[in-house]
Amino acid sequence: MSSATTEPPVGDPTLAALVPAPTRTRNALLTTAAAVVLVAAWFSPQLLRPTLDGTTDGVVDVGSGGTTAVPGTHRLATAVVLDPRAVGPLTVVAVDDVPGARVVGAWVHGGDLTDASALLTWADAPSGSPEGRAGALPAAVGEGDQLEVLWQVDDCAAFDAAATVTVHLRSVLGMTTTNELTHDWNPGQMYADGWVGDDVCP
Repeated sequence: MSSATTEPPVGDPTLAALVPAPTRTRNALLTTAAAVVLVAAWFSPQLLRPTLDGTTDGVVDVGSGGTTAVPGTHRLATAVVLDPRAVGPLTVVAVDDVPGARVVGAWVHGGDLTDASALLTWADAPSGSPEGRAGALPAAVGEGDQLEVLWQVDDCAAFDAAATVTVHLRSVLGMTTTNELTHDWNPGQMYADGWVGDDVCP
């Protein structure tokens, strides 16, 4: 009685010649290269952890700006000048509410709205609904651009003058991160400092 034997399939020698044979040296080089890329990215905060300006203890020290109340609306508008620290395009995605006030809308603007009267004209424009304004978030931001936020004050008693303003960003790699803007741009701090009066309170 004879037993049948099965021969292993023979591969195409032409295709086999196109595939580089794995070697310890080649694998080690690939692993090292990948590690170098990851380490370089980790130590490049402007790539993985971009910010809208310089930071102190993890809080973004945004530059000059302005604020004004919008008469008869219990709203106030803020504008801050930005100096992004990022590699490639940086997108501002959203701004979070703060204690006592919520975001009606936020925009990136190229003009100068740090003057209170200019900011009021911008915020109170009849044609400027949050949905219709140019630069509504998400929007790309560059050096010297300004971030404008229109706030609706709900409860002045709930204001927290020490609260930071959380801004969500998206890097050129598509990664999302957050920045905490200094409390100077929190409506609660503006109210405590007298930048806006009791007329913003409902």
